[in-house]
Formats: sequence, C-alpha cells, structure tokens
Amino acid sequence: AAAAAAAAAAAAAGVGEEKSGELGGAAGGGGDGGSKITALQDAGRRMSMAPTDDYTVELDKLHATVSKWVRDFFHPDHSAPHMQGSSLAGSRSLPLNVVRSSLAKRALLKDMTRLCIFFGKEETEVSILPLFLTIINERDWELRHAFYVHIPELCAFLGPAATELIMPFFDGAAIFDIEELVVSRALLCLAALAELGLLTRSIMLTRAQLATPLLLHPSSWVRNGAVALMASVARRLGFPDTHVLLLPKLNDFTTFDLGTVLAPDDSAELTSDMITQALRTPVSRQAFKLTLMRKSDAKRSSNSNSSNSSNSSSSNKGATS
Repeated sequence: AAAAAAAAAAAAAGVGEEKSGELGGAAGGGGDGGSKITALQDAGRRMSMAPTDDYTVELDKLHATVSKWVRDFFHPDHSAPHMQGSSLAGSRSLPLNVVRSSLAKRALLKDMTRLCIFFGKEETEVSILPLFLTIINERDWELRHAFYVHIPELCAFLGPAATELIMPFFDGAAIFDIEELVVSRALLCLAALAELGLLTRSIMLTRAQLATPLLLHPSSWVRNGAVALMASVARRLGFPDTHVLLLPKLNDFTTFDLGTVLAPDDSAELTSDMITQALRTPVSRQAFKLTLMRKSDAKRSSNSNSSNSSNSSSSNKGATS
C-alpha cells in the first residue's frame, strides 16, 4: 500500500513537472501579451486539473488493491494444514491459514478507524461492512470478542442508518453466544452504541428487554454488561420514558421498585450502581447448567419426535400407494 501510494505521488509530481515546462515555454515565447496570458491561464488550468485526475486514478487503484487484500483475509484457503493447541483456536483444531486469517482480521479490527477513513463512507458501507459482519459466525471466540470491541467505531463512522443494518445480529448470535466473555462484550457494545446516539428508542427498548434475564446470569461479566446496557438506555431515554417503558421490564428482576429511588423530575438518572444494588440474587452456576441441560434434552427429544413423525408419514404414503 505504501509503495502504491508513493507511485501515485511520483506520477502526480511528474505530471506537474511536465506542465511546468509547458508553462515556461508559453511564458518565454513571442506574440502579443493577450496570447501569453491566455496560454498561461490554459497551462495553469491544466496543471491544477491533471495531477488531481491522476491522483484519483492512482487512489482508486490503491483502494482496489487493499480491498482485495481485505477480501483475501476473509476467504482463506481451507486446504491448509491444521494447527493444534493454538491460543486462538483454544482446544479446537483450526487450519493454519485460518489462524493466520484470524490474526489479520483482529489487526484490521484494531485499526478500524483508519481503514474506514481510507476507504471512505460509501465504499466502507458497501464493501467492508459485509465482510466484517461475517466475523459474528467465526469459530474463534476471541475474534468474535474483538468484533464487539471495535464495531462501535465502524458504526460511529457510518451513522445510524448503517447501524440499524447490523442490529438483527444482536437478536441471538451476540447476546446468546456460547462464550460468556463474548456475551458481555456484545452487551457493552450495545451500551456504547446507545451512548453514541446511534440506536432508535424502539431498538434500545427491544434489546434491553431481550437482555433483562441476563441481569441474573451466574457470570459477573455478563451481569455487568447487562447493567451497563440498562443504564445507557435509561440515560438516552430520559426520566419519563425510563419510568414508563424501561422500569417495568427491570422490576421483574429487582428486589424493590426502582421507581421509588428516582426523584420525580427530569434530572433523575438511573445509574449502574442503583440497578446493581436492586438486583435479586443471581442464578447459581449449578442451576444454570441444569436448566441448559434440560432445555437441550427437550430440544433433542422434540427433534427426534419430529423426525419419527416424518418417517411415519412417508411410510403410510408408501403403503397407500
């Protein structure tokens, strides 16, 4: 990228020198004064336009080159050898080039702001955003965690309209990730988006309601993320909407009505400390795991029954025919 940028600058400088030579010839040649002035004006216009046009062409080429590199990071060759015991892969076995791809993606996420500025708003939204959204389904949980750390930068650059496009990914994949640290970071990501004013009131209330059960999660990381989200939503809503729309959702998980600790005026603010002190005792880890096992068994049984019903229907149709 640096070499391409240097080539673009050299090309622009070369064009400028060529035009400067034309300008000197026009100034030293014979003829009347009006012709000289006209020649100078024409040369000046060509000098100001030609380097700009050339720079644009070179910049477009540079954009295309870097964009190809980014796409290559997101589409590795899965025929590469595997790496066992990688810190990125955890206990899983991942192809070596996938591990390298994860490192590259995390580096891109870390430098998200400069990448957005380089590509510009339109190209970032059309070409870069769809690629980064695929990270949500990555096997590497640390990469998913990094995504939620840095995605507010991308949303702040693109604005509220583009932010709404990624909200469906916060309905299940993020808030109910298998890794608790990813869930916690996803909740903090939503809190940051709310603080930046990038979420509509409807979206804030919907995601807050979806996350309220996590206020009693066994993990303190998840609970803190949920509390941060509720406090951020409350600040953005203001006292009246918080009292009417948010508190009824929170009071199902608190030992007392949070409305009783808020002063009845517009300056009242529902803080993280208030919510934390009012929460009920969290669900124990043992009870949480037991509930997950029961739900898993029920889902497996339901799928088995559905499969048996389908096979039975097929057999009956075959017998009838």
